[in-house]
Amino acid sequence: MYCVTPFETKKLLVKSNYRSEFDLIKWETKHLPRFLNPKKIFAIEPHSHILRTLNNKYLSTEKILSKSNTDKFGFLLDICIMNYQVNDYGLLKATFSYKTIYDFFKITKKTGLEKININKNKYYKRFFITTNILGVTDYEIKLNIFDKLHIYRFKLKRRLRKYYYLDNLLCNILKNRPKGITQIIEFIRNNQYRKYILKRNIC
Repeated sequence: MYCVTPFETKKLLVKSNYRSEFDLIKWETKHLPRFLNPKKIFAIEPHSHILRTLNNKYLSTEKILSKSNTDKFGFLLDICIMNYQVNDYGLLKATFSYKTIYDFFKITKKTGLEKININKNKYYKRFFITTNILGVTDYEIKLNIFDKLHIYRFKLKRRLRKYYYLDNLLCNILKNRPKGITQIIEFIRNNQYRKYILKRNIC
């Protein structure tokens, strides 16, 4: 199976009059920087991986694109749940998305609710703990201490506004911390990237 490389993708976009605000020198991410075309409405953000780098083990892009993959709806379900729980920090923030839940039910019309492994990983488990709390599913889930803490946080965030903002503030601090030494090096060495980060966090 041949996959287009990030370099080839960038070359095609530049040829089509798309430009990015910066180029990465050292840091490897799951997608290229956003590319903009002044004559187009939408930006393009080409992905080489579905999940953030540290979580790639949970969802293999190569396996999804493989011709031998016959479980298409299973992977759609993986993308639906994992994208929100990992990339949108649903697990970290103990939150939910109406869109993700809607997409989940649309996909399971094909797969069936009974075939889902609710304990596939911690992201799956917390997703279904949350849908149970919301009353849209009714799975039997064995809870550990961390699951109980998740439930407590989820309910408290929905009851107390001050706690909601405090919890989100702490989560954003964790979310925005440097993603390893390579991002720090990128920030120091790459003037374009440094300007982009400073602009995004100050403006």
